[in-house]
Amino acid sequence: MLRAAGRLKTFLLNSSKMKLSKGLTIWIGCLLYSCGLGENTQQRLGTEQQQDSIIQEVIYAYVNHGWNLRNTLVLDELASPAFNRRMNGVCVTSNPKEMQSHMKVFFRGFPDLKITVSGVNGSGRDRVVEWNAEGTNTGMFGETAATGKKIKVSGISWILFDSNGKMAEEQVYYNELELLQQLGYTLIPPILD
Repeated sequence: MLRAAGRLKTFLLNSSKMKLSKGLTIWIGCLLYSCGLGENTQQRLGTEQQQDSIIQEVIYAYVNHGWNLRNTLVLDELASPAFNRRMNGVCVTSNPKEMQSHMKVFFRGFPDLKITVSGVNGSGRDRVVEWNAEGTNTGMFGETAATGKKIKVSGISWILFDSNGKMAEEQVYYNELELLQQLGYTLIPPILD
């Protein structure tokens, strides 16, 4: 408490040098003190920076180790037990084990799959990850035979993290029609009577 009072006194002295009105200076000082600019602010800022650092590490480990190095076991460390993934609004997994199986579908279909992160935005426990995926369909992709075609798809993943810095949810959005067209599929127009 004394350190906080000392900081408030320092703020008030410094602000008077900045030519703020006395009333405004006192009001800002009281506001900052009551909002916790005292002893806990440094701790909160440190905690937020640590959380941001942990989240960044989790994102890059998820992409580089999980997807690019095909180490699905990394999800045991990076994802919460209730982790779920949605792709274009459809729930495809409800836990890390299902996610591991889901990833293997992509690994079989695109053995050379490479995902690159082009941007990460957000704060707190929410992040939007912009990504690009490239690969060649040389294996079974789900129930579909290999086409031998190359794909290049861009998308975003909104990832929510829990209080421990683990992924709790991922919502993936990309142009699924573009992916299918790159694999050689066509869209048949409806028959209009």
